[in-house]
Amino acid sequence: MKTVLKQLGIFSFAVSMMFGITYLLTGDRFMPFIPSEHFYAVAHTAEEQQRVSGHYVYETYAVNTAGKKQFLAFQTERPLPEGTYVKLYVKGNYIKLIQETTAESIPSTMRNSLH
Repeated sequence: MKTVLKQLGIFSFAVSMMFGITYLLTGDRFMPFIPSEHFYAVAHTAEEQQRVSGHYVYETYAVNTAGKKQFLAFQTERPLPEGTYVKLYVKGNYIKLIQETTAESIPSTMRNSLH
């Protein structure tokens, strides 16, 4: 019985270390227990964007499907026209995908809170 408990303890420790090291190296990106969320945002005007290492950086408030507002920063390879609506696929602090979208595809309650 003691050897089974000892083996279970070692296994638990190994799994904990694996998740801890994965989080330290990659952040939220590969953590299986952190859910993905969809956020909607409006791209800022041209004078509010910054050119950093070949990418355009946008910092804005975004709204998820539950109505929660969160400050997010994302990068694009090309500048977005002023007022462009974007859908962001977010997992923790990592933005997995950025999609341009239309105002009509965003629910009206969320669209109103973007402005």
